[in-house]
Amino acid sequence: MSDQRDDDVQRYQASIEARARALVAHHPELADDVEAYVLKERDECVVLETQTQCVTLMLERAG
Repeated sequence: MSDQRDDDVQRYQASIEARARALVAHHPELADDVEAYVLKERDECVVLETQTQCVTLMLERAG
């Protein structure tokens, strides 16, 4: 992955985590659900970073 894309992913994840902290500060009863969402987003980023590159390469080679 390129450095720019790494930076974008890190900024995106940091933004989600910051918003999650603010949300939990105002609504502590949502902490478990918000944490689950943050973890899901982290996992999705990993999938997008790895598996989408493979699919793109397959499509480029097939075309």
